[in-house]
Amino acid sequence: AYGIEAAGDFAGFGVEGALGRIEAEGGDGMLLLAQGRYGFGPFAATGRVGNLSGDLDATRVAVGGEYDLGFGPQVYGEIGQVSDGDQGEAYLSLGARVAIGPKGGTTFGSRGVFEVIPGF
Repeated sequence: AYGIEAAGDFAGFGVEGALGRIEAEGGDGMLLLAQGRYGFGPFAATGRVGNLSGDLDATRVAVGGEYDLGFGPQVYGEIGQVSDGDQGEAYLSLGARVAIGPKGGTTFGSRGVFEVIPGF
């Protein structure tokens, strides 16, 4: 797999995007990911879209929110739709994260097939 990614912060908005080529046992494809975040105090609204096309075909669209508990811990929720070809399925995700390091962890968020097809 190979690709290119970019990220930026603008007046409270954070955006990330990635474009890549996936070559796996299950098939080959192009991966396009975009996600955004708008923070206001300890809260943030989030959104993401991901598309995988080629031998593998799937789309994921979601909106959610985050709450920063301070000093690294964060809780989040997300509601979205995952479509595989003609079939779609709604989902709800709740969880917690602990970020360690400068700027709360790594420079970029997660990217890859798992961001489009959960459990792949």
